Amino acid sequence: MPNTPDVPTTPEKHVPSEAPVPATTPSAAPRPWLPDLRSPVVAAVIDAVLVLIFAAIGRASHAEQNPVVGAVSTAMPFLVGGALGWALVWWRSHRWAVDLGPGIVVWVATVVVGMLLRAVVGQGTAASFIVVATLFLGAVLLGWRYLAGRFGPAVSRAG
Repeated sequence: MPNTPDVPTTPEKHVPSEAPVPATTPSAAPRPWLPDLRSPVVAAVIDAVLVLIFAAIGRASHAEQNPVVGAVSTAMPFLVGGALGWALVWWRSHRWAVDLGPGIVVWVATVVVGMLLRAVVGQGTAASFIVVATLFLGAVLLGWRYLAGRFGPAVSRAG
């Protein structure tokens, strides 16, 4: 026999397999306390509330009287524009405007129709107001959709 150094033989250690990885990621885990942001009703309510917040902030920044009625009055043309944007998305694609892409249509319709209606009824459409409305409404109407798509559960987007 060849001369080999004594190499101790140790039994192989049994390494337990890792626990199975769950099929859902933490962002896709069910959250019963959070409404389904992809529900058309919830999404439309979010849009309407954001438009009302926009109007309320504008009214408050100008120290307008009668804040509730004033905010609703200011928001009404934009709410009509948003509703028309939702209708346009549904008419063209038979999908609800809950995603970022269709949200662009809702945003543009909200601003354009809102400004046109404000002009028709004699409310202000100063250039600075148009810029502020376009930027604020774009940020909130598209922002919530982006965040819901990025961090919300993966769901079917079909209407």
